[in-house]
Amino acid sequence: MKKQFITILIIILLFSFIPAFSPDEAITLATKTNNFLMTNEVPVILNPIVTIEYLKNDYWIVCGMNGTTTSVYIPINTNTKEIANGPIEIRELIQTMIILNRTQEIKNTFPVGDWPFSITNKTNFETMQTKFSEKITSIITIETDFKNIANSTDILKEARIVKQYLEKLSNHSKTIFELIEEGINFEKTFFMNPKTNQITIYENLFSDYYKELNDYKQEFDTLKNSVTNLRTNIGALQSTEITANQKEFYNNIAKIPNETAALNNIFSRANDTQEFTTRIFNSTKNIENFVLNLETRKTRNNAWKVIYGTDNDLKKINPAINSLQEAAETILDEKNVGYWKNQDSINALKVNWRQAQEKYNNGVYITAIEFAKSAKTNSTNILKDGFNEEENIVPTDLITNIIIGLIILIIGIFLFEKFYLNKKKIENGDEGYEDDY
Repeated sequence: MKKQFITILIIILLFSFIPAFSPDEAITLATKTNNFLMTNEVPVILNPIVTIEYLKNDYWIVCGMNGTTTSVYIPINTNTKEIANGPIEIRELIQTMIILNRTQEIKNTFPVGDWPFSITNKTNFETMQTKFSEKITSIITIETDFKNIANSTDILKEARIVKQYLEKLSNHSKTIFELIEEGINFEKTFFMNPKTNQITIYENLFSDYYKELNDYKQEFDTLKNSVTNLRTNIGALQSTEITANQKEFYNNIAKIPNETAALNNIFSRANDTQEFTTRIFNSTKNIENFVLNLETRKTRNNAWKVIYGTDNDLKKINPAINSLQEAAETILDEKNVGYWKNQDSINALKVNWRQAQEKYNNGVYITAIEFAKSAKTNSTNILKDGFNEEENIVPTDLITNIIIGLIILIIGIFLFEKFYLNKKKIENGDEGYEDDY
């Protein structure tokens, strides 16, 4: 019994991880059930392949790609299987998709440790906190030992500044590695289960990191200058109370920790990542063209549905006909066009069907829908009235053949009379003349 329970539990857990509406189904809905893409566009769900949450609703974002350029973003509600509606909803979903995809792409181009929110970077600042804190003890030693040495005022002054900035940098290192840790935890969640309301948080994390790092660099530069001044003053001190070896000792313990060599690389990498991430977030400040483009695609899709999509009304009349396109082509086929009872609607259908196609192909979708609706009315009337009764039908092609046959017969009779009979008359006349002679 226990084993059966465990088996059932495992099955339930496995099914809980199966999405109710898969990425492939979203692509099918956007491209086959509907027709949101142009002929030169390829449907793609960009990495990371995850749904995006907006107001507790999850969406797949199907992208129409023309080469490497995204032409349109199509957010599809995984529950209702409908396209997102409303400019704010659409805007936030597209914005989130762009940031999600591009930050991950940029992140993957950097070595792991070069990304701001990485374990390596966090460890670097944890190390800085420790080393700066440890160095304070050395500076206190210098302050204590030079306190009673004559002419050491400048040394003590610089020592106080160095100690002050070591304390600042130790505390600041802690602030930064905690910020990095927050960024690491945020990205773990964001790249697995992104929400539109997290975009501002993510942008602020980057902004705070670069600001803190910039302040940190200024503090570090001040520390380096103060340490240089301190060591210079120690070396230049003229006093019989301190030996050359002692000066060398104090100079060594005043040095900046060797581990700070990593900071130059951190500052340099930050310049690159800041440039890229700032560009990504700024690019999503104005994406109205994508919002408007989606609205245009919706209108285009509505026109496509009326003209080429499945039409249940027409199917009820004739199960062999699935769409307005099939109805129009069947009715206007040369083999059928002359046999319909409702010939009055045929000419109207020809005009409306041609206009519906032309307007659709020229991007005048609303007008195309109006012509398509008229064409549907024409088609409905024609199909309902059906063909003429077979016994009353005089097929057009038969009439044509009869006329052609009659013309040929008349011409044949004419030629027969003109040439053959006249020739006979002449021949008979000549024979008679010879007999008389």
